[in-house]
Amino acid sequence: MASATRAEIVDLLHACGVFTLQEHGIEEAFLAGEADFPIGELRMDSLSAMEFCIALENTWGLSIAPVDVGRLGTLDGLLARLAGS
Repeated sequence: MASATRAEIVDLLHACGVFTLQEHGIEEAFLAGEADFPIGELRMDSLSAMEFCIALENTWGLSIAPVDVGRLGTLDGLLARLAGS
């Protein structure tokens, strides 16, 4: 199974209607590997959290409940976990 890239994670967040990295002005730095962001601070509503979880499972086989999304840690931590799945 292929690991996720930063661009794939950003695209997934955008598809779920989550633009927090842009709003904080760090999306380009995240894409370049120069910034990280806590998943719990992405301001996902229940629908975007559900969409995010479904996409994680469909794309990378990571099964997680929407209520547990914030417990994933940071986006860098998520990428590391996906690399190991």
